Amino acid sequence: MKRTAHGVILAALALLVAGPGFAADTTPIEIPALYPMTGPAAFIGQGQSKTLEIIEHMVNAKGGIQGHPIHFSMQDDAGNPATAVQLANTIIAKKPSLFLGPGLTAECAAVLPLAKNGPVDYCMSPGIEPPAGSYVYSAGMAGPDLAKLYVRYFHRRGWNRIALITANDATGQLFERSFNEAIALPESAGVEASDREHFNPTDLSVVAQMSRIKSSNAQVLIAWTAGAGFGTVLHGIQDAGVTLPVGGGGANMTYSQMEQFKDVLPKELYFPSVSSLTASGAGPGPIRDAQLVYRKAFKDAGLRPDFQNNIAWDPAMIVVAAYRSAGPQATAEQLQAFIQRLHSWAGINGIYDFRDGKQRGITIGVGVIARWDAKTGDFVAASKLGGNPL
Repeated sequence: MKRTAHGVILAALALLVAGPGFAADTTPIEIPALYPMTGPAAFIGQGQSKTLEIIEHMVNAKGGIQGHPIHFSMQDDAGNPATAVQLANTIIAKKPSLFLGPGLTAECAAVLPLAKNGPVDYCMSPGIEPPAGSYVYSAGMAGPDLAKLYVRYFHRRGWNRIALITANDATGQLFERSFNEAIALPESAGVEASDREHFNPTDLSVVAQMSRIKSSNAQVLIAWTAGAGFGTVLHGIQDAGVTLPVGGGGANMTYSQMEQFKDVLPKELYFPSVSSLTASGAGPGPIRDAQLVYRKAFKDAGLRPDFQNNIAWDPAMIVVAAYRSAGPQATAEQLQAFIQRLHSWAGINGIYDFRDGKQRGITIGVGVIARWDAKTGDFVAASKLGGNPL
């Protein structure tokens, strides 16, 4: 009886030492994350890493994962594929169960072969298409779906002559291939590329390209690039006197970008998007419930979320759900099995179902075309789900 009482006392003391909300063993669940925290794409890495910080705080404030706090360990690949590979190799050598990132298409493509058989890697760019059943996942709608969403919306608006300008990088090349596939679909009959232009992301001017687009008889222009390159295109549009509606790359859906380029924004500016990035959000239901949690978390942090925050939220929350299901010591195999079977899971961007082998969980069905409304300073829905105009 004395030993039993002594054991009870020791157990109680252990709980007191552990503190409220956490188990006696408070070893953090460390999740490495690769992001471009410096360099031209730093706005992407900084936005997405802020999402991870907010989720880390939110999860740990509620006791973590079975009493273990989580910690996202940020590593800077500077938007360089070679650096991303080097860092990924270092991460993988430590045998983690999972890591997040990179945040850009070229870096994700470079890292994919290293992780396709484990550990789990959740790339934060929509631009890759991981092999079915692999350990690699891709955030957001697929590149082909983004192009299809644009073409469907423009076609049904009666804008069938589409001019295209893309950067000569992995993201631009992928989008142009996806655009070619989209205009070749039976539903796109009558749509044509009135002009195709290209530029280097470091170019200081695209006025020559814009002059050719202006004379191409186009009805709408898609400018697929991000960051400084998008600014170069916007200045070129203004300098060449192009007055077409413009569709931008989704990565530019940030309030800081809109503020930075407010003097050169076209009258009509559209983006391929999801309901969580529009002012009204989703209608009543589980998706809206998830969006309310998301928006409250950012409001509590004194921030207004945008695209870069958005694209990292659902993947990170899926990872948290996987650890909650499989436990703090979950293996890569257990986490991968959880995600592969996951369906009917409500995130801020839609209802996820990973059973189709696409390794991303959502399709064009969750997509909307958003329009920048300069009067309200916000992104508003211009289409129904799937791309049909409102």
